[in-house]
Parts: sequence; C-alpha cells; structure tokens
Amino acid sequence: AARDVVEGVAVELGAPDVEVYVRAPSPRAAGVEPGGVRVEPGDRAAVLLAAELPALGGHALRFAAARAMRLVATHLDLVLAASPAEAGALLGGVIRQFVPDFRHPAVRDELLAFEADRIGKLLPRKLKPEVMPFAVESAGAFDVDALHAAVRDGANAAGLLACGDLPAGLAALLAGSGRTLAPADLAAHPEALALLRFALSDDYDDLAEAME
Repeated sequence: AARDVVEGVAVELGAPDVEVYVRAPSPRAAGVEPGGVRVEPGDRAAVLLAAELPALGGHALRFAAARAMRLVATHLDLVLAASPAEAGALLGGVIRQFVPDFRHPAVRDELLAFEADRIGKLLPRKLKPEVMPFAVESAGAFDVDALHAAVRDGANAAGLLACGDLPAGLAALLAGSGRTLAPADLAAHPEALALLRFALSDDYDDLAEAME
C-alpha cells in the first residue's frame, strides 16, 4: 500500500521512480530522531518510512509521499540527507566554482575544499552560465541551519498541500519518535512545530485556494 501511494504521487508531481522501504520496528537510540519519512539520495532514491507510518492511513501516507517526492524532484534530497554543516559545504562547493576564495565560518575549510573539488568534476560546463548568478548571489555568510530547515519545511509544506490533513501530516512526521500530537510533544519537535505554523498561515490558505 505504501509503494502504491508513493508511486501515484510521483506520477502527479513528475518525479522519477524511487524505491520504497518500511523500516523494521527497533528501539530508538537516545537523542536520535529517525523521522517518520526520510529520503536516501542515489541514482534511484530510496524513501524510508517509519514502521508505524503505514498504519496511520492514506492521508499520512500521501503526506509522506509528497514530502519525499518534492525532495527527489528538486534534488534537494541531497541537502536534507546531510547535516546542516555538510549541506553548507555542498552549497559552498558550488559557490567556489565561481568565487574560488569563498569560505564560511560554519563549514570546515577541508570539507569545503573537498566538495568544491567533487562538484568541479561533476558540474557540466554548459550548466555553469545558469548556475553562476545563483552561486554569486549566495556567496555570503548564509545560515547553514536555516538553509537546512528551509529545505525540510518546504518539503513538509508540499506534503501538507498534497494531503490536506494537518493531524495526518503531523502524525507522519512524528511516527517512530515516540511522540504524540499533544501540545508539549509538538512544541518540543521543531519540524512539527514549523508545519503547524505553516498550516495556520495566510500562505497555506492562499496556496490551498489556488489548488482548488
């Protein structure tokens, strides 16, 4: 059932085919939030769902599928699969193709140099004119945590718009964490709290109305 939902949403969003896995139930390591839905990048990306998620129903599965497909379709799964500092190094590596002396206080120089060398080998010459304005504009002291959170929250917004069910979306995010929809649990979970704020915003109302 999970695979059917993910494949259906992939067709709707024009995303490539992915692998779908449901993680086996396991004790949660202290301090680790595995997340209800994760995407592992690759030639064929893998969508990893918490063991509890399929039982939450169709709306929760649709949220998870749209969240994942948004990341895969935009290739932002590469950003969210990394830590904030690693995501900053990825962006910094792109910037260094055009601003060779770029450095960032939150990213180790050796990590930035590694990403710059890797991206230099991967970035096609014909794409450089398209990438250059973005890279030059980004060549400042951007907030790596805010960058990471923006990618995460944008994917969650797509999930909520696709399923139209806030409790189901929140439950999908919290699956596997041992948390509930109780206010205290939501307040302690930054990702769920950001989704709740988006659902109560004018932006959500405007986007939902435009989709009708």
